[in-house]
Amino acid sequence: DIDPDQAREYQFELDFICQTRLTGLFKTQLADGILGLDNSKNAYWHQAMRANISDASAFALCFARQPTASREGTEAGAFTLGGFDERLHNEGSSVLYTPFNKNERGIFDVDIKGIYLRKGGGGDSALSTNASLPIMSLGPSEAELNSGRGLIDSGTTDTYLPRKFRADFMRVWKEMTSVPYHHEPIDLSEEELNRLPTVLFQLEGDTQANQKLGSSPYPLGTLGSAIPDVNRSMAENFDVVVSMPASHYMEYKNGRYINRLYVDDAFDSTLGANFMMGHDIVFEIETGRLGWAESTCDYLSLLDELGEPNPWERPGEDDGGKGKGKDTSGSGGTNATHKNDSKQPGNGLSGGNDSDGHDEAKSGRSTGTTIVIVVAATLGITSVAFYGKKHYDQRPFGSSQYQVAGSELELQENADPSDTFTSPSFTIT
Repeated sequence: DIDPDQAREYQFELDFICQTRLTGLFKTQLADGILGLDNSKNAYWHQAMRANISDASAFALCFARQPTASREGTEAGAFTLGGFDERLHNEGSSVLYTPFNKNERGIFDVDIKGIYLRKGGGGDSALSTNASLPIMSLGPSEAELNSGRGLIDSGTTDTYLPRKFRADFMRVWKEMTSVPYHHEPIDLSEEELNRLPTVLFQLEGDTQANQKLGSSPYPLGTLGSAIPDVNRSMAENFDVVVSMPASHYMEYKNGRYINRLYVDDAFDSTLGANFMMGHDIVFEIETGRLGWAESTCDYLSLLDELGEPNPWERPGEDDGGKGKGKDTSGSGGTNATHKNDSKQPGNGLSGGNDSDGHDEAKSGRSTGTTIVIVVAATLGITSVAFYGKKHYDQRPFGSSQYQVAGSELELQENADPSDTFTSPSFTIT
């Protein structure tokens, strides 16, 4: 069941920490909090499981891409507790698995085995719509790519790759585009944006699980499907390929595009929210693996398709401003979580997790239990972050204060520490 009106049925007491001081981007970005989803007992998913909201140590994040963000909230995807919901997945895209490296810090590391650039014009999927487009492998070896960490981090907006192969990356980029690789704001039409290269990431696959999907010869999203090579080993053909098209790494801001894929990290690879976009990513804690399925992550369309009530207006409609906020700071918005009927974690294998499909043409594997939440966030939901207003009277303020002005938050700069403010407001010092 994905009905958002049933959220109250899945409420539970959550232990959390309140911040008393905010710095950096928390002073300006839409997200003003972080929902922890690491592998720890304090994580949101773990607390939900202990409260019997979910009986499986699994969850899925599905980040959509929206051109602008509104303080009132913009659709930004879906969050599923207990497993995944196949009804969110693109046609033909099964859940493919990669192992993650368990560690004491509770973070999710994956092994990156290769990075490729595909000439633009082949669409968003790992499988190009134009088989003639060249795909070029970048220079670093698997050992070099994984000398640090390949961190999957929804709390980081952008994606960062090691600078040790920056020169090779820039060389191949220049060959494909005839322009240098940079991070300056540029003007692009939609056609020009789509002509920029797609970055393909080869992740170590769970060969046994991915082989059992039964697709011939290789499932969509595997290396054998995306980049065929008759000289490659059978096992490697079942590695997972994650596609990062230009519409994901180019952020639209103030009417221009800015490149948010950096090749300058000293040591590690950080695969952030813009890398995760366009995929329903399943975090299976007990099995130690991540699942990947291509998806538009369009929760609102799924509500419409199933005839469920839609509590949010669609971005871009004439909705009195709800989907058209003044912010143009990149993608972000309303991340709707939903409840699935079955209580079993997804295994990604053929015939494994079937539940009632929503129609005869497209059956769904519903393997999670979730509550519906409404949040606002930065680019593609850098983290699931709650947005709200605190109203206080007669309180002292520090260097900055926010006043509630209608439905907007008005920033009052350089307030004197001894000042008091009597209308509804809250403070960031």
